[in-house]
Amino acid sequence: MQGSAEAFANDLEFDAEDYDIDTELLDASNFSVKDLLSKCSSPNTFAALIMASYGEGEPTDNAKSFMSAILDDKLEKSAFKSCNYSVFGLGNSQCFPDRYNIVAKQLDDQLKMLGANQVVELGLGDASGDMSGTFEEWKEKMISAATATPPPPSTSASSTTPVTTDTNPSLSPNSSTESPVTHLSSSSSSLASNTSHPDTAVLSPRQLALIPSSRIAFLPTVTSTVQHFLATDEFTSAVSVSFDVSDCQSYATDTGISTSELTKNLQAGDHIGVFAPNSTLMIKRFAANAQISDEQLDFPLNDENQASSATSSRLCDVLKWEVQLSGPVPITTLKILLRWSKAVSAVQSGKYLSGLISDYDNAVRKRGLGIASVLAGVCAPHTSPESASLPITSILKSLPVISPRLYSLTNDPEAVTATGSVTLLSRLLRYRDGTSGTLVSGLCSSYLCEQLKPSDQPLIFFRESNFHLPMQEATPVIMIGGGSGIAPFLSFLESRANSLRRNSKDSLGPAVLYFGCRNTNEYMFRSELQHHLEIGSLSRLVVAFSDSDMDSIATLSASAAVGEEIYQDKCNITDRVNADNQSDLKDLMQHGAYVYVCGGAGNFGLAVRDSVEQLVQVSCDLPEVTTTGRTEGESVSGRDEGVRLLVNQKRYFEDLAD
Repeated sequence: MQGSAEAFANDLEFDAEDYDIDTELLDASNFSVKDLLSKCSSPNTFAALIMASYGEGEPTDNAKSFMSAILDDKLEKSAFKSCNYSVFGLGNSQCFPDRYNIVAKQLDDQLKMLGANQVVELGLGDASGDMSGTFEEWKEKMISAATATPPPPSTSASSTTPVTTDTNPSLSPNSSTESPVTHLSSSSSSLASNTSHPDTAVLSPRQLALIPSSRIAFLPTVTSTVQHFLATDEFTSAVSVSFDVSDCQSYATDTGISTSELTKNLQAGDHIGVFAPNSTLMIKRFAANAQISDEQLDFPLNDENQASSATSSRLCDVLKWEVQLSGPVPITTLKILLRWSKAVSAVQSGKYLSGLISDYDNAVRKRGLGIASVLAGVCAPHTSPESASLPITSILKSLPVISPRLYSLTNDPEAVTATGSVTLLSRLLRYRDGTSGTLVSGLCSSYLCEQLKPSDQPLIFFRESNFHLPMQEATPVIMIGGGSGIAPFLSFLESRANSLRRNSKDSLGPAVLYFGCRNTNEYMFRSELQHHLEIGSLSRLVVAFSDSDMDSIATLSASAAVGEEIYQDKCNITDRVNADNQSDLKDLMQHGAYVYVCGGAGNFGLAVRDSVEQLVQVSCDLPEVTTTGRTEGESVSGRDEGVRLLVNQKRYFEDLAD
């Protein structure tokens, strides 16, 4: 869901222009309760608050301050009686149903309680369903409400409609009178000669706002990259990247920073945030399809309100570090191109773009159609005049900024502080473009798996999560991971091993790990897991291979399986959990076990939740709740009574990736 809130806010603003509705687009980190009251308390202004829920239902980092302030029970209700608002939420019902879109719901309920005026009913977008369609319905109601409002007096300087997003601020696209020319210039700018090192991160203020205020962005040195798959191809790769954090610099201040300061308050299960640049190949493809020359790439953007950082405005820096060129192109970008095609009478391009817009979910989002592929269709010689340059500045403003990707620590932070080394695990994401067949790579996964090399200095930061071991070390632990979802469990086991060194073995509760992967080629970290079995930080290990053959299983078994290391062929990990729920797992649950799940939010997350539901029913004598027959995208809220029981007891945790 990276960048979805920003994309929706941009789209609302763009469509509002066609109705002569003035807008002001703000980031939640720059928006306060005081702003809400001062800007949205006249009959002809209101706030459209687009809020995403993160993880188990938390606000995103840049919305935490605003949400904390608006939920303060000391707020005066009388102050909100003239405040006009509407909320649209972004969530995923598959990730954590009980907390689905909870941020938007809390905000809407609080504003109602304070007596504010709801202009349009709460909209709830579901990333596992038709979120774009839901937003379109909400947006139409918003624009209808705005156009039905009396126009502001001509003397009013503040009669704009604040549109607030909890991701990143983005400037408005240029108005419909913008000339269809490329906004690049080789002169009239003191920044034209900026020669920043091509490998040094150049981030905009809105990107830096995505870093938690309590954490520090820094530049460690890559010490090693390790491939974990026995065989790889263009789609199959999983790499551990290790960083030396013992002697590194802060990105913001360019000063040294101690390891203890960086790792302060971190626990096993917390995250590393990584800012990854667009690849050289992706930039070249975009430039070629946008008909931008190599010389123009070094020009500054000739726009006083450019969306780039203060340190550099060169087009090459913006394309590399600031705007996301991979992933589905936002609908606002398509609308900008459609407006341009009409201005230059590019009829075929207009038809192509209109088709993408009218069937956006199927034609663009589900197919992963990127900006470079769209430009290839728009700017082909037979579809547009060679003399008509694209409105590059507006296109760049409409693209989402590159947001940091979060990866689980595979170390215990205690060890990080002692050794000065930190490691993450990345699984390569790659697919073929649904239209052109071009290979499209996940921005950060390809950066980590294929581009980083020892001595490089990427930009990273640490981030706390809610995915932590029990406070009482004697509490049993059940861990269920799929593929690269094993990562946080490695940090759990290292933390438990450190506890064993300090205390007696009897003080540590049992821990079982269920690990699912496709085949023996993808059985990662076997030696480390065997070590944990040997020393007792792991009690039992069950590995399920969904498509391995018995010969490969026999080879593993012959290579000295340790203790409770169990394999099963042609089996999903949830099948093994279900098979064990009457015996070992039932006993652990009855002794208060905590359950942790890490992997994909789709089929894996749903299947594991069903298995845990059955386990709780067996263990706690709950009335049986049917979990079979669920249709794709169906919310499980109201069905998983056992899972909700564990959630309420703070014994069930998910760290699922969309």
